Amino acid sequence: MLSNYRQLPIPLRVVFWVTTIVGILNLVFVLIMFNETTNQDRVIFIGNFVIGTIFAIGILRKSTVTRMVMLVICWIGIIGSIGLASSIPNLNLIDAFIEVFVIAIIIAEIWGLTARSSKKYFGLIDNEIAPNTEHVRTTEKPPPLP
Repeated sequence: MLSNYRQLPIPLRVVFWVTTIVGILNLVFVLIMFNETTNQDRVIFIGNFVIGTIFAIGILRKSTVTRMVMLVICWIGIIGSIGLASSIPNLNLIDAFIEVFVIAIIIAEIWGLTARSSKKYFGLIDNEIAPNTEHVRTTEKPPPLP
């Protein structure tokens, strides 16, 4: 699996490390704050750790299903975060910073998962120029529509 890490393009390395670090931070948070968190919070944080680990392994295994599920979760997360961001003026400074940080992480993951080199890594595009876009890099007119 380590050889697969060496093949990761830079955008996917960012996604891999962000996912791994966030998962580890969730686990550390539960261990440090064990007596101060509810059972529901513990399940959520441990679940985030497990899901992050599964996603990191899925990236290394070139799983297109993992990529798709991560993108769906990221888009749902960005929609929810933008909805919560409307309350940033009413939050204290630390909560507002955390909210902005979460939005930045989600945007970085969406970028990493949708970058051309990432799509190529997952085998979603075969060559540097996506199908039906050869005319974009030349002076030729695009092919007529059927």
